[in-house]
Amino acid sequence: MRAAWRNQKHEPEQIERSARLGGLGLWRKYYADPAFKRMLDGKLRGSRSRGGTKSLWNLGEAGFKRRLETGHEYVRARFSDSLGHRLRSSAEVQVAELLIKSDIEFVYERRTEALGHAFYPDFSLNCSTKVIEVVGYAGDRYWNHTARKLRLLTEANSSLEVAAVTTYLRIVERKLRGIPRIAIFSPYQEAELVQWCRGTPGSTNARKQSGLMRGP
Repeated sequence: MRAAWRNQKHEPEQIERSARLGGLGLWRKYYADPAFKRMLDGKLRGSRSRGGTKSLWNLGEAGFKRRLETGHEYVRARFSDSLGHRLRSSAEVQVAELLIKSDIEFVYERRTEALGHAFYPDFSLNCSTKVIEVVGYAGDRYWNHTARKLRLLTEANSSLEVAAVTTYLRIVERKLRGIPRIAIFSPYQEAELVQWCRGTPGSTNARKQSGLMRGP
């Protein structure tokens, strides 16, 4: 099909119609072919166990085929800290190096199950119920997913405390409002974040707002 379309011009309406027909064909095969259905269900269960939340309807035909063939990864781990952890952004490297320099032990992307979902918080502090999530920019869907993840994690574990590190303070504060035991820090608040990790008094100098705290 791809070979037939190569080097040809098509109107957006034609492309949309073809994609819709391809999607319908996919669903017909799913319901008509038990072996294909078992294989697909297994793939989607594996995706959910890794923390994936996209539905099959939202993938589209091309995205669906890519997931079947190679799996899906939002951002590849292209960065490293001084201990050799493979990280996904320069902001995560900054946090990792701060923890290392401060002798705060952590596990990167430790698997955590909550209410039937599997999540991988960026940094889980050893001998503690605290996690750090680095929140970057990827639009509302990403921010909404982050809020949903943190809400499920805090609901499942009443002792869990979360630090969200972001440069998008106002947006992230709005998205996370109402989720308990969350402190929001700017990347420039390194001393305050270290104090929060250690649980020392005055660790946030925070103001509370609907259960959410933000550093100064």
